[in-house]
Formats: sequence, C-alpha cells, structure tokens
Amino acid sequence: MKKTYAILIIYEMLENNVVFMLKDLEEKLNCSRRTAIRYLNEIREYFKEMNMPYDVEYKPSGKTFRLVKKDQKK
Repeated sequence: MKKTYAILIIYEMLENNVVFMLKDLEEKLNCSRRTAIRYLNEIREYFKEMNMPYDVEYKPSGKTFRLVKKDQKK
C-alpha cells in the first residue's frame, strides 16, 4: 500500500475515534510494526507543525492508540 494511503487510513481511523493497537495497523495496512510506528509519528509531526490541538495518545495499559485534544491528554 502506498504511504500516503496508509497515513490517510490511519488519520481517518483517528478522526472517527477508533481506538486501535499496533497489530491492528500492521494487519490493516499490511506493514511492519516499525512502519506503523513511523506513520503514527508522521501524523503526530503534522499536528505539531500545523499547530493543531491534537495528538495521538498511547495507552500502555491496553497498548492502544487514540486521538485526543492536547488539553484533554491525561
């Protein structure tokens, strides 16, 4: 899958409040764990560069990712 499509799929999942694990991305995008992490980091960097009030939060307890507003991050 092309990188652009993969990142847009992740962005859409985040925007739709889907909570997911890395293994979900690996399967959905047919990519490695490292590549999935790289895509998530690129989305984080985009939010930062565009001064958007969002971040991709990782919850170690459930090993899940989700979209949060920066002021809601806890």
